[in-house]
Amino acid sequence: MDQTEEIFKNLYKVFSQYPKPDRVFGSPISVNEGDDLPLVSKHLKYLTYEDFGSYPFKSMSTWGTEENFMYFLPRMLELSFYGFGLLDGSIFFSKILSAGWEDWNSEQKEAFDSYLRAMWNDATQYPYLDSFRLKTLIENLSYFIDDLDELVHAWAKRWIEAEDEETFEKLVAYLDRNWVDVFFKNKPHYAFLDAILESSLHERLESAFFKYEKSKPQFATQLSRCEEKLSYYLANFT
Repeated sequence: MDQTEEIFKNLYKVFSQYPKPDRVFGSPISVNEGDDLPLVSKHLKYLTYEDFGSYPFKSMSTWGTEENFMYFLPRMLELSFYGFGLLDGSIFFSKILSAGWEDWNSEQKEAFDSYLRAMWNDATQYPYLDSFRLKTLIENLSYFIDDLDELVHAWAKRWIEAEDEETFEKLVAYLDRNWVDVFFKNKPHYAFLDAILESSLHERLESAFFKYEKSKPQFATQLSRCEEKLSYYLANFT
């Protein structure tokens, strides 16, 4: 069993104190009669995206109780691990807060913390493939993790200092697409910027432009844009 499977197994164990509901009733204005039947028709671990339907978006507000939400939480977390299939990013984390995260016991918080860190590690392996998930994590994990600045800085530092060409190209593409977040967003985005300012990335961008100007013109254009943005920041904000 790999580490991620262990994390999911622990989530089910920690939240197993919440009983399976016979029914999950909601407001007749937003929940149709029988909408809850797929939720209670199977064992928790076998529920699918389709079974949940719109429940994650309406949970606790117009559909079901906090106890219901806590029962379903392990499966929703498992299904949402590699993205936000059940919930978009803002709702994903706001629902956790609405479920009284601050008052969870230490075992529950530790299980959720392990889950978030595993999600962070997965998202930062290939950040250019799912920048939305990474951006959402950067903007929301500070509600739950005290050392997010350190995590962002360490990740950025590893990426910036990687020497292989492919990783460097992915970094340039990421900075080119997300430069507003990296250069001008507040905490914890500045942890990424700090890693840039501590590095020799500016010089590397300049030298790489001349190296790839003719052989990789599209990449050279990205390099030029990133160098210009970094030069502008250095000239006006440091």
